[in-house]
Order: sequence, then structure tokens, then C-alpha cells
Amino acid sequence: MSAVWKDPSRRLDLKFWSPEQLKQIAALRKSGAPTIKDLAIQTVKRGKSPSSELYVDERDGYALVIKSGTNISKLGILVEEGDNLDYVEKNIYDEMLGAQVEDGDVLLSSTGDGTLGKCCVYRSRKPAIADGHVTIIRVDLTRVVPEYLCDYLRAGLGAREIERLFSGSTGMIELTPEHVNSIFVDILDVNLKGQKFASDTLRARERAATLKQEEADSDMRVARFEFIDFGAKKR
Repeated sequence: MSAVWKDPSRRLDLKFWSPEQLKQIAALRKSGAPTIKDLAIQTVKRGKSPSSELYVDERDGYALVIKSGTNISKLGILVEEGDNLDYVEKNIYDEMLGAQVEDGDVLLSSTGDGTLGKCCVYRSRKPAIADGHVTIIRVDLTRVVPEYLCDYLRAGLGAREIERLFSGSTGMIELTPEHVNSIFVDILDVNLKGQKFASDTLRARERAATLKQEEADSDMRVARFEFIDFGAKKR
């Protein structure tokens, strides 16, 4: 209680004081691990949402609007194709300097139950902006591979920190830029090759698992159809 009293940023909710997580944080701090704020080359910030009336389709658009719900998958992939995507014209893009994203930016979904914690890396030269529910993290590429940081946040120890740090309830949850800044990152002794290998391995296994799941789902549908068809033939 004295720790909470002395530091207003600390909270009373149980997940914030998870003994296991606090132990891991202490170990990272002791090892000299950097925080995201240390790794960032510009201020970590949220994007900005244009007024919905300014959205246009791809044919008329100049820049993609990256939204946490529709553009960032749970497997760390940026969704750039589909009928539900939104764009803005060039004049709107030019006005939204703080929301513009660049190749290599880590984009973290920072609001909403079911979407908070999803993450992807923007790998394109095409103009795009992040909306107000997405945090933009632009990092020092000599210290961390963006895909590794993304995977660390969505599937590694960083995901546990996000779970510990978010605030709010009943679907209205969020992770502030200050929360994001405070997350310690195990950068594997600045071993970029090791980071890339770890990320590539995770993503390859996730793709394989997804394919198996899709095959299993297909087999399930076929089995049920054949069962129904068998009954119909008996009648």
C-alpha cells in the first residue's frame, strides 16, 4: 500500500501486482534490458481517426487507414486487401502528420476487448495512417527487429505486460502510450539475427498450425454434411 501511495501510476487491481510478472520485470531491469521508450527513435503515440465521412474506397483513396479491428490480424499480419478497408484522399493524409506511418513501424492495437494487444509491422512504401486506436512505435533498427518487437508484444513477455498494464473494464479497455513506453524488452543482447530467427520461427509455426486448423475445420464440415446426407438417403 505504501508503494501505491508514493507512486500514483501504480494501481490496486490484482493483475498489476502479479508476482510472476513482477519477478520477470525485475529480472529484465537487472539485466539492463531497455524499455520501448529507450528503443523508440520518436515519441510513441497514438494515431488519429479521420471523420468517417472522409473515408473513401480504394479506387478514390490515396492512403490506407489502418484500424485495429480490420487491418491488424492476431497473427501479426497487416491486412491490406478486402472490401471493408477504408482510405482517405491525399489532402486529408497531408493534414494528419502525426498519424502517418512508415516502413518498419510497429503498430499496436491499444483499445478494445478482443482487439487490444494485436500487433503488426507496416512493410510498405504506400501512404497510410494509423487511426486513434493504434499506437505507432518507430524503433532504432540497429537495436531491434520490428517483427521481433511486434511478436514480443503480441505473443511473448510483452503480451503479459500489456495484460498487466491496461486499464478500464467491460470492453472499454485501453493501453496508453505511457504504458507502452514502460514495457521492458528482452532484445537478446542486441542480437538482430537471433531476433529475426526467433520471429521467423514463431510465424512459420503459426502458419503451419493455422493450415492444420483450416484442414481440420474443412474435414469437420465434410463429415457433418456426409452424416446429414447419409440420413437423407436412408429415408
